[in-house]
Amino acid sequence: MKCKLSDFLIKFSIIPILYAALDAATATIISVTILTVYRDLIGLFLRLKPMPVMDVCTFFGLDGSHSNIMSAIYFERLSADKAKERFSLLISKIPKMRYSIVNILGDLYYKELPQKQVLDIIFNEIPKDQQLKDQKDIDRYISQNINIPFDFSRPQFEIFWQENYQEKFSLLLWKQHHSFCDGASLVSFINSTADKFDISALFPIKEVSSVQKIILKLGIPFYFMKMIVAFLTLSFKENPLHDGKRQLTGRRFVSTGKFFEFNDVKECAKTYKVTINDLVTSCLSTAIKEYFRLQGDTKSNFVNLVIPANIRFKHYQSIEDIKLENKFAVVPLRIPLFDDIKTSLREIPKATSRLRSAFGEVYATYFMTKFATKYFPYFFSQWYVNFSSMAFTMALSNTPGILKPLELSGSKQIYGQSYIQTAGHCGLTFCILSYVDKIRMTVNVDESIMQEPEVLKDLVEKYLDQCIEMTKQ
Repeated sequence: MKCKLSDFLIKFSIIPILYAALDAATATIISVTILTVYRDLIGLFLRLKPMPVMDVCTFFGLDGSHSNIMSAIYFERLSADKAKERFSLLISKIPKMRYSIVNILGDLYYKELPQKQVLDIIFNEIPKDQQLKDQKDIDRYISQNINIPFDFSRPQFEIFWQENYQEKFSLLLWKQHHSFCDGASLVSFINSTADKFDISALFPIKEVSSVQKIILKLGIPFYFMKMIVAFLTLSFKENPLHDGKRQLTGRRFVSTGKFFEFNDVKECAKTYKVTINDLVTSCLSTAIKEYFRLQGDTKSNFVNLVIPANIRFKHYQSIEDIKLENKFAVVPLRIPLFDDIKTSLREIPKATSRLRSAFGEVYATYFMTKFATKYFPYFFSQWYVNFSSMAFTMALSNTPGILKPLELSGSKQIYGQSYIQTAGHCGLTFCILSYVDKIRMTVNVDESIMQEPEVLKDLVEKYLDQCIEMTKQ
């Protein structure tokens, strides 16, 4: 999102006048009040809805790299008409599916579109002469479309539907801007595409008591300072996946891995007494080490990852309760690199252990991000996103998906995978999605970083296969 100096001067010109005319205390109170309510007043007057600040945050970053998400969901054969019928119902029930965006002096607002108009805009059947035949076709389609920005005149999502994929499936390709919602909201939304909204199909969320919530809020200043120090002191070394410049071109390459049986991965993690996340991160550590060695780098012994963390205390209870929102914060994580997968399995859980006790820091980062976006000029947030993202070699997203098959008009959702682009200079994302009884990994990367993402993906899969095989033996 471009932050124009003229917009800033128009919106904030009243503040120095207040300080010149009034005492500091009075001027501060009036200034904070203006910054708190002016968007709501403009929205009320123009019949618009001010965009929540966490949605606004997803527009900060580089102009040529857009924070888009794409997913592929495989159904048993289902007609386009049945799919349209369900999405039409969801459009009528979930207001954000009807929102376009209006820019007023750099501030973003939602404007509701007529319901009948929305379905024609967002639902696209893939033409017969462009039908996707296999995973390579899907990867190519994702690569070509994931970085295309959405026009503000329309909702920030769309559906590409192929009724006949490989004679036995129907394929839904979902694309959205991150402002539409985060991964946790998206999984709940996917749940709503079924005939029955079933909370038991979602991974449980650990409950937080009222007392714990109070402690979290009281600790915000302390936790936030810890997180800021962690970000600002994160040292960085150039490596084959990060040249220290990150001049992203915007052209993307995507690679999708094979399906792993969820139970195999779960039992493997249980055998080694680690979490599934630690198991995959261990494989990633050893895979990156081997990739660096293949590129002639034998000295790099760590990389910095950025990881999104969910800020929710419970699931949405019904379709009507679903809020397509962004409630997450990003967390820095340095992982050491090891040649041997057994060493990684032993050492990586030590590196990730602080994440399991860092919810206070995550919550404080979420709260202060909202505060800064609301009360500071946007160019500050824009600068911070681009500055802080330079320290990271890649983003790692591990999303718990649907636990059991969802059914729509007698057709079950069977498989799924996702592809995520992050903001700023972090042009490489490694994504893991569990879906029903399978786990699948994807890599999405800017061409300036690497042009063969399947190499890194294959290495991670090689080490995960080794772990599973060692468990079975």
